[in-house]
Amino acid sequence: MYISEAHAADDARPVGYAEELGIQEHTSTSERCTVAESLMKDKKLTVPCLIDGMDNKVAEAYQSHPDRLYVVRKDGRLAVAGDRGPRGFAPALKASQAWLAEYQKTGVEPEVEKYADLSPFGASPDRARRPSRRLGVRLDGLRVIDVVAGSVAEKSGLQVDDLIAKVGGTTLNGADDLARELRGGEPKKVLTLRRGEKQIEIRVAWPEESDDD
Repeated sequence: MYISEAHAADDARPVGYAEELGIQEHTSTSERCTVAESLMKDKKLTVPCLIDGMDNKVAEAYQSHPDRLYVVRKDGRLAVAGDRGPRGFAPALKASQAWLAEYQKTGVEPEVEKYADLSPFGASPDRARRPSRRLGVRLDGLRVIDVVAGSVAEKSGLQVDDLIAKVGGTTLNGADDLARELRGGEPKKVLTLRRGEKQIEIRVAWPEESDDD
């Protein structure tokens, strides 16, 4: 699955391959498809490649950055769901290889629970249904560098250059802390921000979550 470039050549923190190949932030579906085709040819990949839409729904649903692995069964359940990298990459890779090896050997998709212990943040049907609770921002550390139009962040009043300091009463040390605090508990959070010389609080909510989530 090819999604938006996290560190394109025109980003504040570009990666080497994006600069070398001149890959900039995609502005249209056709541009994203062209870049994906170019990367597949460059890496000599033969597996099918799906393209995320410009609404970035797949990236938001699966939080596909950085270094995240998923194995999706034909029935839509997640057989393996790796944690965010780099710490989650190795156990998810091990679980993915084991699951795929058994599938190749038997021709039958193994049940998800069998590999849950190999992928510490994956595999259970309940976890597969857990909402991602994305704010809809791009961050440099904990500082907001872009707000997605129509996102939870925009509706809640987050602005470019806001520094997200706390979720509830928990002080954040990095983006992983932010993701963890947003995932847990109720689908309503209070964020403490540093906006210029001021410290303010805003409330964010994910109203699309049901009472069962």
